[in-house]
Amino acid sequence: MVESLKNLPELKTITDSLVHVINVDNIFEVSAMAVANGNRKVFEEIGREFARFLDVFRNENDFTQEKINKYCAVLESGDPPDGQRLLRDAFTAYCEAKFISDLKTKVEIVHYANLLIGFHEQTRLQPEIVEALVAPLKNTDDLRHKFFKQFLPGTWLHIRYFLSRVFRIKFPLDKLLDQLIDLAKQLAREVITRFMMSLYIPGCPELRLGENLNRAFPAPLLQISNEKLKELLLKIDPTPDNLKDSGAKDWGNFEDRIHFIADFFRCYYDHQALFDSPFSEDQVALLKQGKRPSGNL
Repeated sequence: MVESLKNLPELKTITDSLVHVINVDNIFEVSAMAVANGNRKVFEEIGREFARFLDVFRNENDFTQEKINKYCAVLESGDPPDGQRLLRDAFTAYCEAKFISDLKTKVEIVHYANLLIGFHEQTRLQPEIVEALVAPLKNTDDLRHKFFKQFLPGTWLHIRYFLSRVFRIKFPLDKLLDQLIDLAKQLAREVITRFMMSLYIPGCPELRLGENLNRAFPAPLLQISNEKLKELLLKIDPTPDNLKDSGAKDWGNFEDRIHFIADFFRCYYDHQALFDSPFSEDQVALLKQGKRPSGNL
């Protein structure tokens, strides 16, 4: 499709008009807000469950089967996005890891639990992430109308709508514009992934989610022995023992995204800075007042 579009002499005029209509600069602002809303949705669920976990299992004596069952009983059965079976399996695995002394076995169980939670939240967030990436291009009919208003004189625009409505036909320009809008949506997702999606890890260079990870797996996770973890990795990581193609070309693509997350969790499993408190006491105090603190956030 792309090659056929490139051969059209009118393409530059059409694409220039389309770029003006969709307001490319606005894409980043709208998408950033949509991503923030999606993240809030997940944090409200995952954050709540971790807080509840820490409240239930406060000391060594709390890790009993009775308490584990009671904690998990609140979680909904079934798979995500509505069910919480993966969360139940994850928190059960955390409790299991508490009683394992062998380092490699413990690390693999915890990594398995981490991935289950990641899989749950990313499945649940899929609609919001896709919407965030194409939010400014969501209303195709509105985009098409704005485009025609700019590209066609007023009289011809009225005639075109009249003929289209009466004879129920789709003109060649309609078909071309639909192709261009579909292409713009895909390119927008890839551009946003490449230039907006990044992570700041203390003590490390900025990570761009669209680029392959460049970090060795920690020794306990260099080769996987746990059968449940192996099975899960086969499902979500096409290259389970290396970082090939770990970068997510399109963050709206679930398979791209979960592949990156699987390798990210594995690479940074033992990165000590991630175990530190994300905010200082002064920053926490300001946040509780509804204020934005200064410094690294």
